Amino acid sequence: MTIKETHDFINFVLNKETSGYVSHKDIDSALDRAQMSKFVELYGQPKGYQPGRPIPPIAYGMTQKVNDDLRPFKKRQQFTSSSSGIITLSDLAGEYQHLLAAYITGTQNNVPTLSYSGSLQQGAVEITEGTENKTYQRPVKIVNEDQLAEKLVSQISGPTATSPVGILGDGGNKIQLFPEIEHSGYIMYLVRPNKPLFSHVVDGRKIVHNSSAIAASFTATNALTLPDGTSVAAGASFSLAGSVDLQWAEDCMNDIIIRALSYLGVHIEDTNVFQYTELKTKEGL
Repeated sequence: MTIKETHDFINFVLNKETSGYVSHKDIDSALDRAQMSKFVELYGQPKGYQPGRPIPPIAYGMTQKVNDDLRPFKKRQQFTSSSSGIITLSDLAGEYQHLLAAYITGTQNNVPTLSYSGSLQQGAVEITEGTENKTYQRPVKIVNEDQLAEKLVSQISGPTATSPVGILGDGGNKIQLFPEIEHSGYIMYLVRPNKPLFSHVVDGRKIVHNSSAIAASFTATNALTLPDGTSVAAGASFSLAGSVDLQWAEDCMNDIIIRALSYLGVHIEDTNVFQYTELKTKEGL
């Protein structure tokens, strides 16, 4: 569903000719807030937690549908920490939102091995001892502060180079791995959904919309002002930034649009729109 189709449908429901004008910028803002509300709900809304129930009614990993809905925002990236075990989240691709998992990789040298030759049917089996280098993958356990303290002083389950633990810190922008040495591996995480953008400019009484995802050139029929404040004379060429569609799967769009309509209904004080969204929410649409 393109951003234009989304805007057209919202304007159809709002019936702006009788309810009042809502700008495309306002619709983009409402859609962004709506998709973030959906995003938080699917990952795990904190308000859904209850005492003795550590998982909310809807949360990441509970069903395949939830996992599929969040798939456009999943990233997997290789990392190498600093020499003191720090992973800087702002260096990751996309705008980091939530950690899903992390694991380290490495090579363990001179691992003892046994090789066999001969046959039991012939009554002789020769066993040869040797060594080889083996690669490994080990999960990184992310802990909170009190768990970290227990791990660091533990003589049995303390962190090691092949079994590290991590903690989020520095304003949530870094992961500190223990032991504090260089680690390499992979991190899986969720990124923020792209902010929607209906790229357009008003040329006289006409809205010029760039439906492409890349910048495009147009010719002004009348003198106009671009979104960045640049003035364009009549007959001059100008460039419009590309539009940004919502990344969600088609079957998620109804829910996001309904949430956006609830914001816009309050914005224009239209009780009919608000009642419509409440009804659709109760119906689960």
